[in-house]
Amino acid sequence: MIISYSIFDPTGNITLLVETPVPRQKQPGIAGYLMSREPEAEQVGFIEAPSSAGALARLQMAGGEFCGNAAISLAGLLAGAYDLSYGRPVIIPLEVSGALGIVECRIEPLEDGYIGTIDMPLPRLIEMRTFYLDGLGYDLTVVHMPGISHIIFPSALIPALSEPAAERALIDWSSIIKAEACGLLLLDEEASHLTPLVYVPSVGSLVWEHGCASGSAAVAAYLAYKAAADADVKLRQPGGTIRARARARDEIYSLSICARTAFKTKKLIDTGPV
Repeated sequence: MIISYSIFDPTGNITLLVETPVPRQKQPGIAGYLMSREPEAEQVGFIEAPSSAGALARLQMAGGEFCGNAAISLAGLLAGAYDLSYGRPVIIPLEVSGALGIVECRIEPLEDGYIGTIDMPLPRLIEMRTFYLDGLGYDLTVVHMPGISHIIFPSALIPALSEPAAERALIDWSSIIKAEACGLLLLDEEASHLTPLVYVPSVGSLVWEHGCASGSAAVAAYLAYKAAADADVKLRQPGGTIRARARARDEIYSLSICARTAFKTKKLIDTGPV
């Protein structure tokens, strides 16, 4: 199968967007193959025809989750069809897996990329659960979002949690949560620093992401939930900074992220009988 895909760099969270139509049942296998061929890639999305009249395209992530970084990248790709000039934003309507209806992404062109702002799906549930690591129990907040659940792990609990221990924990804990995708968010709240680890069982990918949009949104939701007030945070991550905002009264009613993305290159590849 000949696959055409574009590579984007949203805050270091290298994203492959497949433009060749791929049946849903084959997407996890194709995604796994592409990630094995592109060592820097952290996730794969598939561009599909939308079912809503007002959407320009549909983004279907390999794990079925909602991904703000990939959506911003697709919006940036589609924005290229417009006569854009620096500082003049355009609104790109999309369908995105994990979200109902049309999602609007505001794209503002830069000299070397785009700034994208997008509303994120609201959490389905925020709860406290007890998880065990090396025989010790930790009461951690889980932010359940459409298609992905994020476990907030404050760095103060284990300041030097090793990567192998975190990876082992996330794989074990994901079997308890049973989400399509699961994230472990190592959060230094005082320094506004986030290190995200994401596991997608269907693809078999376990990735230390350089920048996680849904994880950033989950942190903003967690902070708003904890304080029962609005939260607006700029989270420094290995690949750069993502701004996340949550608005809350009795509950969270608005959640958005703002991140930078840039087109890198476009490729053709023969996947063979994948």
